[in-house]
Amino acid sequence: MTSSSSMPSSMEWGMSTAGGAQVRALSSTKFVFAGTANDGANSGRALVGTVSGSDVTVGSNLQFDSSSVSHEATSGFRVVSIAVLSATKFVLTWQHQTPNNQLRSAVFTVSGTALTKGANAVFGDNLGASDFGVAAMEVISLDSTTVAVAFRNNNSSNKGTVQIGTVSGTALTWGAQNDFLAANISTNGIDLAAISSTTFVVIYQNSSSSDDGHAKVGTVSGTAVTFGAEATFHSGSAAWGLRISAFDSTRVAVVYRDGGDSFRANVKVGTVSGTSLSFGSKVAMQPADATNDTNLAIATLDASNFIVTWHDTGGGTGPGESSIGSRSSAAARTAPTPGAYGTAAAATKVSFVGWLKNPSA
Repeated sequence: MTSSSSMPSSMEWGMSTAGGAQVRALSSTKFVFAGTANDGANSGRALVGTVSGSDVTVGSNLQFDSSSVSHEATSGFRVVSIAVLSATKFVLTWQHQTPNNQLRSAVFTVSGTALTKGANAVFGDNLGASDFGVAAMEVISLDSTTVAVAFRNNNSSNKGTVQIGTVSGTALTWGAQNDFLAANISTNGIDLAAISSTTFVVIYQNSSSSDDGHAKVGTVSGTAVTFGAEATFHSGSAAWGLRISAFDSTRVAVVYRDGGDSFRANVKVGTVSGTSLSFGSKVAMQPADATNDTNLAIATLDASNFIVTWHDTGGGTGPGESSIGSRSSAAARTAPTPGAYGTAAAATKVSFVGWLKNPSA
């Protein structure tokens, strides 16, 4: 698995949809990309890329599942997700549709641009016996041996659930389910961000309350999780495509598609105090006449700045766009004029770049 190819500035790979793909940084010059291949079988593939200036060199892809890996982008939720443990190790979670819609995971080891995969570890309600349909999910690392996965349990009233996984070598074991919402998690957005080795913030859309956007602080003890009170960061209209990234141990940034604002990308900054959350005012990433931003992503750059990417579909199939923003003590400041990337004809490039997240997000 040592062959490689060089592609200046951008890269293309035949993926099924954006929801079936994710990219995360392993280091300042290396990243991992995983997703659902558009190969007729919907196999799962992963590869390692190296960045040098504006050039990207990638190794051969590793097939981590031979078929039936879920893919979904219409609603903007994830079904393949990566948690980076170190520059040479990560955990991948995905959904295997046939026969039982299993939620699967494995530990991967990186050597140069070569990948090796550990044994599959199944998580979720009733393990492989249940029929999840398509379950939105996201996995993050808490430290070098611990991960947290949040997902919608389609087999149990669409409840919102978190499980803690422990890594030992290339083996992964999962603890019991910890529910943060008893029912009605929407597929249109679920994400979480670590703010310490034992604390994270989970965000979600509640389909029983006008598809509002909500958040909770989760505290981890072993594989058990307790949750603080629910905080609402958006109400009165749908909040879709939710994404979150942490500035530090007390502040997070959330981006979402605002159903009451023509589905423009909007950002809010949240402040954590113990197990409580409060949010500042929203800031739109696009001008007032923009509509229907999709494939949202957000990454914090340091303690004061973040970058948001999205796919601008308001005028048809448009290019991806991005915007650099900063935050004050309570709320995000107005972002500069957005800048485009990709081209109108290169929707697969947009989807690829649109899932960019930093390893601590």
